[in-house]
Amino acid sequence: MNVYPQKEILPLIEHHKKLPLGANVIAEIQDENNYGYNYMFLLFKNELIVLIHREVIYSGQSYYSITQVEFPLEVLPWFVDKLEFFMLPSSQGGLRSGKIETDADNVGGEYLTIMRLMRAGCEYPGYKIVNKSRTEHDMDKVDPNDEIPKNSYFYQGLIIPDNFLFEGGLLELWKDLAKRYQEGTL
Repeated sequence: MNVYPQKEILPLIEHHKKLPLGANVIAEIQDENNYGYNYMFLLFKNELIVLIHREVIYSGQSYYSITQVEFPLEVLPWFVDKLEFFMLPSSQGGLRSGKIETDADNVGGEYLTIMRLMRAGCEYPGYKIVNKSRTEHDMDKVDPNDEIPKNSYFYQGLIIPDNFLFEGGLLELWKDLAKRYQEGTL
């Protein structure tokens, strides 16, 4: 198993209405097909944070959930290009037959892959952008005496259902952000 250099994770944002000083919202979109999650794209310290949040009311009680995933800004054009590669048949230079994850690429000093998922957090298949250079935020809660295999990391990752990516507007939004990044207008 490869061990990737780890980057320090950014401070955890506990609510989308309480952003840290200097965080700028560059885009927002709601996944109306899969439980109504809201995706907020933030520019913070020259990095990209994707916040996924929603609030639901169940039996009169309000519940709020939020997930934070961090990437170098270069993930924006990289994902567009890598997704095209991922979808090519192996006979045309795409991912080798039987493989469900791309090799890790050094993107802005961090190691990223795309993985195919049969269930992307819902009943639909999708993709996961994995940042092998950043561990999950709750890793500090893991008991160091637990038997976690050496060189085993719980990487940050952004799960994207197919129907949100291709039919829900996320791919178009992502391409727009990639273009703005490349033009220096983000």
